[in-house]
Order: sequence, then structure tokens, then C-alpha cells
Amino acid sequence: MWAVLLSEIEKLGLKEKTLVIFTSDNGGIRDISYQDPLRAGKGSYYEGGIRVPLVVRWHGIYTVSNSDRGDTRTRKIIPIPNNEELLDSVYTLAEMFRDSGYVTGTFGKWHLGDDPRTQGFQVNAGGGHHGSPGKEGYFSPYNVDFLEDGPQGEYLTDRLTDEAVDFLHKNQETAFASYPPSAGR
Repeated sequence: MWAVLLSEIEKLGLKEKTLVIFTSDNGGIRDISYQDPLRAGKGSYYEGGIRVPLVVRWHGIYTVSNSDRGDTRTRKIIPIPNNEELLDSVYTLAEMFRDSGYVTGTFGKWHLGDDPRTQGFQVNAGGGHHGSPGKEGYFSPYNVDFLEDGPQGEYLTDRLTDEAVDFLHKNQETAFASYPPSAGR
């Protein structure tokens, strides 16, 4: 998904005015991904399940950061109560962008509430309460909210990528914020 989006941003001449933030949710699935040298993976409290990669690209600047920066003697993880949903009272980046005149869109899993449009996104393709379509939903007919089924057998990640690329084309003349989390395996 990301290679297609970056390529499209460049083709549209938007590279110099586009901030791209790459991130991933907590680790890979233990049975099918490789986290070495980190222990464990998604669903684990070991570092392989809680470290979140982040890459930011803007105007030719590339930054890569990991969660173990700083002095280990002073860095603390402070537990906070866990919520199943992001409360609508939390002011999100999407709301900040929308309120500043950007067109906002999300393309893929959300699982922070029933509909990301209540949290600042104006366009929502496939984002709902569930973070995954389940094992029968990666190919159309999909098992996701807010996304019409495509042709029989269409791959979900390809469809979401197409939706995100269409959003880029429709909004290339205006300020926009796009959040395309992957729903891929």
C-alpha cells in the first residue's frame, strides 16, 4: 500500500507539500512474522508486541525513531487505564486537520469506535469497530463496515489502496490528511 501511495504522491507533484507518517500497530503476528531480535509479537507484553515503528517523511527529511531512545534509568512506562474505544471527547489529529480546512480520509481498519467520522474523518472506507475483517473477509465479499463489496475475489488491501489513491486524486488541489492503515495480513 505505502509504495503505491508514495508513487502516486510523486506523480501528482505533491511530494514537496505532503507530510507522510508511517506507523504500525503493535508488532507482527507471531506465527507469520519475524521480530528478531525482539521477543514475541502482537498480543504480547514483550518488546516485540509493544514497540511501534514510526517513520516520518516531509520535504525530503526522513526520520526513524524507536521506543528505546533516551536514558533507560529515567524512561518509565506508566500504565494507564485501557479503553476499548476512543472517546469522542478526545480531540484527534483528524479533527485538528479538519478544523484547519483539510479534507480528511481514512482507508482501512479503525477499531477505536464504530465510525471514525465521529472523530474527525470526513471520508471513511472500511473503518469500523473491528480491527480485522476476520479470516473470511480479506477477499470480496468483505466482512467490514463502510466498504461496499467489490468484484468476487478482490483483495481487501488492494481495494483500500485504490480508495486512498482515488482520495489523493480528488483532493490534490486542496490540503488533505489521509490515514491509510493496512488491513493486510
